[in-house]
Amino acid sequence: MTMLPAAFPACRPERPLQAGDFIILEEAFVREVSALQPLPATVALWQPASAGSLRCVPTDLPATDAEIERIWQTGAPEIVGRTLILPVAVGEEVPAAFLFTDVDPAFLRKMDAQWLAGFAQEVGHRLTRVRCVFTDPETGFFNRRGAELFFGKGRWRGPGMTFFLVHVMFFQRTAIRRLQQINRLASFLEAVVGGPLFYFGQGVFGVLAAHVDQQQDRVFAHALLRRLKREGARRVHVGFAGVAGSGAGQMFTEAWQALAEAERRGPFSLCDGSTLRRRSTHPLALPATAVVRRLQRQWRGRHRFGLILLQADGPSAGAGWPARVVAPLLQDGEGLCELDDTTCAICLPEVTRAGVQARLRELARAMNSRPEGISFSLGAACWPCLDYSRTDTLRNCRKALLHAACYGPGSAVFFDHLSLNVSGDYWYDEGDYRQAVREYRNGLRLCPGETNLMNSLGVTLAGMNRHREAIDCFRQVLDREPDNFMALVNLGYGYQAVGRDGAAIEQLEKACTVKFHAGMSEARDLYPQLARLYCQTGRYGRARHILERWRHEQGGEKEFLLHRLLGEACMETGRPDEAMQALQVALRLFPGNDESMSMLGLLYIEEGQGEEVGMSLLERALSMDGMHPGHWYRNARALLHLGRLEEALQAANRSLRLQRNAAGTILLKGHILEAMGRHRGAASCYARVLTLRRCRPQERKEAERRLARLAAGRA
Repeated sequence: MTMLPAAFPACRPERPLQAGDFIILEEAFVREVSALQPLPATVALWQPASAGSLRCVPTDLPATDAEIERIWQTGAPEIVGRTLILPVAVGEEVPAAFLFTDVDPAFLRKMDAQWLAGFAQEVGHRLTRVRCVFTDPETGFFNRRGAELFFGKGRWRGPGMTFFLVHVMFFQRTAIRRLQQINRLASFLEAVVGGPLFYFGQGVFGVLAAHVDQQQDRVFAHALLRRLKREGARRVHVGFAGVAGSGAGQMFTEAWQALAEAERRGPFSLCDGSTLRRRSTHPLALPATAVVRRLQRQWRGRHRFGLILLQADGPSAGAGWPARVVAPLLQDGEGLCELDDTTCAICLPEVTRAGVQARLRELARAMNSRPEGISFSLGAACWPCLDYSRTDTLRNCRKALLHAACYGPGSAVFFDHLSLNVSGDYWYDEGDYRQAVREYRNGLRLCPGETNLMNSLGVTLAGMNRHREAIDCFRQVLDREPDNFMALVNLGYGYQAVGRDGAAIEQLEKACTVKFHAGMSEARDLYPQLARLYCQTGRYGRARHILERWRHEQGGEKEFLLHRLLGEACMETGRPDEAMQALQVALRLFPGNDESMSMLGLLYIEEGQGEEVGMSLLERALSMDGMHPGHWYRNARALLHLGRLEEALQAANRSLRLQRNAAGTILLKGHILEAMGRHRGAASCYARVLTLRRCRPQERKEAERRLARLAAGRA
């Protein structure tokens, strides 16, 4: 039989039925149980509150929800009236219960408790086999058939939900390496993302989550984009769509359309499907073509003009309010044009910028001091302005209205650099980074050097992988404001992205000293990134300190990365017991994390906690990612400890083929050769360490000490 290569990714172990399986595969499960039951009855699925916010509960329950939950908690079937309540047990898990209603009471009386228990167990086994048809064998996530079953219902009778499609590319050269990255990413998503997960092949994942509101969906999408980028993805695109109570099939289609739009926007981008569906009602969209032409006739041939948009803040203004409320306020030469039910425009021909601003203030006072108590927001702009066209002035008024919304109903804003900051943020929030960059750049033309605009521009450029331009933006901000927390953090991330770890650490350390930084949302990623950099550069003592701050200041106890990094830091600073404890917690939170497995396996062997378990963990990590030099290094270190010198040397050489100038691995190879009595080869390794530019001080001292000892032995 042909053996698979060591680097081939391991298959994911079979998992027990979970709450998400009953949400996605409800129709197939009910159909299977209906065919399996020995008596005529109506079958319905019930899930406990612990199943999450997406659970489905039948509308006509034979008993109270609390009573069914009591029976479910016992795990034993029970008859209530003419209904059989059958909890489904798979191992120790009891994820749901089936309700058999309209059953003949005579049949119910004849049912033996032992037979019911066996039937419940058989149901669990059959449903596990049914799930295999609808799941991807590599990732264990629902496949396209599972998605078609769930979204093909047409109508979703549960709570509101949002479907996210995530396309991730790692640019790996080999097929095995791509498979390893897909498996690694699947484990990562399983650990950090709640809700049922899908895999459609070609690096496209699906996430089903409870829908709170559109803003929360966008926050989640941006966070997912950011975390996947930090995990080493070269491209990430997120498309999503939400639904509230119906239209599940339409939501699925919209999510794919949104993903296609996100892929056109840049290497790291997202798209909200609702913006594609409602292009005409977008806050920055132009009105109907006929309306624009009426306005164009009013400013045609003018050397300058102003435009003021008036928008009713609520529906209570009534039909025809522009003619009734605004027309009496017009001055000579001013033209009125109704854009839609809530908005109208006033064109001010041959008026200067100062004149437009003065007229805006007059109209704002008049409109918002009416006895009816109805409020109106106003946005104004003038032409010429930068290189905007006359029609663009209407868009600029829309941007001023968007800006006015930040101050509440009844506000009036004249278009300026802050309006462009607001509109740029709006485009960024929607995932259209190219349009956001245009807005920020135009804002900087109106107000050169403005720090908020410059920082926002840098963040957006970084999101487009234009890191060197982003770094220049953050530097300009810090030239004006040396303690600007956001600029310090973003500059640190920029340096990290271009491989300048030392400079990144310097900026992130400065950010940690800024007063009140802990209350800012940008601080959430600061401690984990700084701790990761400390570990990468061998500053393990500092890593432990910053990880403790993360734990106490931000409550990172449930973050697997906290425990994974803490395990590495403790292992390298001579605290093996703390390291093992931290890595065990990391693996409970993220069972598929190969780095935690590899380090824990090494610790088990070096601390005499179990050779078999330790080597099993090391080999499992290698099967998940055989191209990780750190896994081969730890494998070599473990084999050296066990005295298996030839195997240790092979593992060290594999690590060096993947990372040629890794000083720690070269030192380890020297130790192995020295243990084999090959002193000349060992001395060559130690001498090579001393020539490396990227070599930690402790590694250099170790190489010098070993070289001196070998020289003394020869003398």
